[in-house]
Amino acid sequence: MESTETIEAIKGAVDLIVLLLDMSTGLTPIARKIVAYYTLATHSLPKTNTFPLLVLIGPMGTGKSQTTRVVKAFAYRSRALALRAMSPPAFRDELAECHNGTVSLEESDKGWSDSPNYENLLSDRYNRDSARIFIKVPDGGGGWNTVEKVFYGATVLHRRLKFKDAAIEGRSITVNFKPVHGKRYKDFSEIDPAVVDLRKRLQTFTFDPPELVRSFDAAGRILNTFTPILALAEMCGDEEFLAQVDAALATKTEQLKEDQSIEPDGLVVRALVEQLSGPGGDFKFRNVRMKDLKASIFANFGAPLEPRQIAALARELGFQTKESHGFTVVVPTPPSLVVACERVGYEDEEIAKLRKHLQEKSADRVRG
Repeated sequence: MESTETIEAIKGAVDLIVLLLDMSTGLTPIARKIVAYYTLATHSLPKTNTFPLLVLIGPMGTGKSQTTRVVKAFAYRSRALALRAMSPPAFRDELAECHNGTVSLEESDKGWSDSPNYENLLSDRYNRDSARIFIKVPDGGGGWNTVEKVFYGATVLHRRLKFKDAAIEGRSITVNFKPVHGKRYKDFSEIDPAVVDLRKRLQTFTFDPPELVRSFDAAGRILNTFTPILALAEMCGDEEFLAQVDAALATKTEQLKEDQSIEPDGLVVRALVEQLSGPGGDFKFRNVRMKDLKASIFANFGAPLEPRQIAALARELGFQTKESHGFTVVVPTPPSLVVACERVGYEDEEIAKLRKHLQEKSADRVRG
């Protein structure tokens, strides 16, 4: 447990950051607190093994850049990067320069960010064990040496679009920005005496990451992502914030379920649902060819799954497959479709209706 002096210092820093964000942005009170607690939590980085990304997302002119400047001013070992001016190797090396520190990325969905390696680096930075890469460098004698670069730390991203990789969303704390017309904003000033004083006091400030005591009704992965800010708020006795963040955790949990339902096995289930759905919404159960499932998956999600992969996923989900009239087909049944939907987290009105019908039939058999 941190000393009373440390806790009071953190509370005072949170209050100032919240005030600065209120003057410079249109963020809601809970969003200002999220940013403030995240910023202070970075000062526990050297003693953590995982640390979430902070994603600032919204249209232009809504305060994302001002928020990035505030975070950069007070976060632990903070470094600002402009992606558009960097090559992939330069970006990788900059992340390594800020190992155990905080990187702030302005316009982080610009430049070469369409490369899969970009999102992989950001995702790997979340975990100390995965935040390492091995590269070849000249040894000065015509040969090459293998060098390990480590790049673990906090990452703050200024964006307008969501990530392509849904896995990063589960490792991110997202703050949404919306325009607030009619509000007079004051630009964040690094020479403000209060800012200068707090920056000086935080320059070498670190603390042990507190443990989260209370429980929340959220998926384990989501709770792990939010733990650094929740545990800090709990240590500071901020009961109001902890109560407010419950809704955000529920929303993130639902988003995680949706993201999981569009993993490869979820795509197979969704394609089956589409193929089996009749004009009135009721299911018309029949054998479904792999080529039709492949076409549906590609048309709706752009995923180039091959029939062999689809068949393997279908069997893992509990469906029977067989050869019929020269084609490999899936043989879905009402119970197997309901079970598969539950496994991948997919739900809609038709599936709920089918589940209820099966439950009623089962109850009738028991009564009979």
